Amino acid sequence: MLLLLLGCAPEPPPPAADTGGACPYAAEPDWSDCLVTLSTDLAGDGLPPDRERRGYDERGLLVAYDLVSGSDPADVLVCARGWLDADRPTSWRCGGSQTFLYTWTYDEDGALVSGTYDRGADGSPDRRWSYVTDEEGHVVEQTTDEDLDGVPDARATWTWRDGVPVREAWDYDADGVEDWARETDWTRYPAGPLEAERRTDSDADGAVDEVTTWTRDAAGNPLLVRTESAGAGAEDRYTWRDCFLASVEHREDGGAVTWTRYDRDAEGRAWRVREDLDDDGHTDRTTDIAWTCEAP
Repeated sequence: MLLLLLGCAPEPPPPAADTGGACPYAAEPDWSDCLVTLSTDLAGDGLPPDRERRGYDERGLLVAYDLVSGSDPADVLVCARGWLDADRPTSWRCGGSQTFLYTWTYDEDGALVSGTYDRGADGSPDRRWSYVTDEEGHVVEQTTDEDLDGVPDARATWTWRDGVPVREAWDYDADGVEDWARETDWTRYPAGPLEAERRTDSDADGAVDEVTTWTRDAAGNPLLVRTESAGAGAEDRYTWRDCFLASVEHREDGGAVTWTRYDRDAEGRAWRVREDLDDDGHTDRTTDIAWTCEAP
């Protein structure tokens, strides 16, 4: 049964491969045929909570989403997503305080061909993307036409190796000169290849401006993610309990520390997320999560 609600939220990861008894990579509870309602309240602000609802179909794919702001009840977003299959969205339509439509098209082999953005969803696209793919269906080039005059206004390219992108580059004005570049090293885990190190050259001058490294457990779940940039650094430390994410500590070098903690039921479904935004041991923001799911 398809839950009829409307919108745009993070997708659950695909099923993990067999890890030989260890916890799978990025374990998540079953989202199939579920309506998930999130109410987020900032302590002490005196305002009603923001309310977000996500509807998933029998495949666990997000098909409906809506959001109502607690600070402004008129700030409402109601969205619906269409799918070709589990890996290929075809549309993303939203109405309410904002109205827009994204669409994507594919060739007969399922490779991405084009995308459009229609501000106001009036049937006249305002932006168009065109894609070039390799023999395996990976996108190797994207061009952006901001004014629909048929001339690219920006270009991005990807280099793939063994099924993963190892280099990404952007030419923001399509003048043939790269303006931004990133290279990624990967390590193979039971669930597949996962990021090990990412190096970003934010001005394409040949010097690395930011480095992100991942430390993972045997299944590939992140334990520590550290980013170094312009002499400053920050890291996220992950704690896992019963194969599900339990907490994340974010720490800036010599600066702020924040915590995010997850309370889960016996099936691993998060029913509350608690955020300590100043590391004083008190919860500053709470998200209560209600699950309504069809019986199997």
